[in-house]
Amino acid sequence: MGITNSHDGHGISYQAARLLEKKNGLDISTTYANDKSCNNFVAIIGEVMTEQLASEVNQKKYISVMIDGATDASGKENDTVHRRYVKDGPKTLESY
Repeated sequence: MGITNSHDGHGISYQAARLLEKKNGLDISTTYANDKSCNNFVAIIGEVMTEQLASEVNQKKYISVMIDGATDASGKENDTVHRRYVKDGPKTLESY
């Protein structure tokens, strides 16, 4: 489950997350308390994560990637990407 802007039952809405954070004492400025800001945050975080992943993978000699997809009960397609590579000697890094 994650924070989403959709109301399709996958995750919780950004507004609901904001209300929960406020209830728990975290006050977010009204400047950032909207769906547009949420979309901007998600886009920026996605860009940074993509750059970090590309940099890390480009430095490796061997990588393994497995991609799988499934459709949930509502008909929404969900894809999973699993990557695995050797990091700093015998240590193996895996992420989904």
